[in-house]
Amino acid sequence: MRKILSAPLIALVPFVLSACANPGMQGGSNVQLQQAINTVGAMLNGTVPTSATATNPTSRPAAPTIAAGEGTPKVISGSRIIIDGPRPKDPRWVGKSIESTPLYKLFERYPLESYGNYWPRVSIHVDDYSETLASSEHSSTRNSQLAKEARPLECIKFTAMIWTSEKKSQKIEGVVICSVDIKPDDRYLSIGAMNAYRGLMSPSMYSSRQLRTAGPRIPAQLLPRSTGEDATFYSNGDYLFSSLFVKMGYQGAIDGDARLWFVNLTNAKF
Repeated sequence: MRKILSAPLIALVPFVLSACANPGMQGGSNVQLQQAINTVGAMLNGTVPTSATATNPTSRPAAPTIAAGEGTPKVISGSRIIIDGPRPKDPRWVGKSIESTPLYKLFERYPLESYGNYWPRVSIHVDDYSETLASSEHSSTRNSQLAKEARPLECIKFTAMIWTSEKKSQKIEGVVICSVDIKPDDRYLSIGAMNAYRGLMSPSMYSSRQLRTAGPRIPAQLLPRSTGEDATFYSNGDYLFSSLFVKMGYQGAIDGDARLWFVNLTNAKF
């Protein structure tokens, strides 16, 4: 069946064509071209949003479960998730909510105005995560009968570094986001948009290339070059990463904003 291009997709076509016709494009322009192509792919493969670790995880306790009535099941990106419930009592998941930190709606307050102003920037270091997120045994089968079975309660704990200039930063430790933190009316990104984020690259003028640090320079690739476990973690946890992006007001998977990157995924060491 032939796909009909929506207005947003048609609007991207002239940019892509003009970029292809200009072999002299370099630096940020090439990044813009790649990001436009990623966005087209995201919009073709999924729906645009309605608005916008462990070193040895196998040795840790089993992921917490949620009692009947303590949350609401909802299908997000093909997986049934228990949302809108109480935080787990395990001390491991004691921490700050995104809403209680300066991260909340940060990118809405400071939208990307041009490719010459890349502040603020945010790096995220994953400190801990539920074992099921990185387990192939718990990989979700999307859009299938398996979605009748809810994923276990899952959480990610991380440290964020907000950079407002080359020398000024704010470190926020112990931030936790869990599946039960998602509310019924929350927005979330499509599978296609989350896949597009995998391919986002930083502009060469701001890049630290292959060096992955907490900043202020941005690594060439916003996600680490994935091991199998990294890929499983990002795939299983895409609904949590999506919730994290939306709570921060980050639309990079759609508009190509490269100011948010992950220092690591499953490897909890710097």
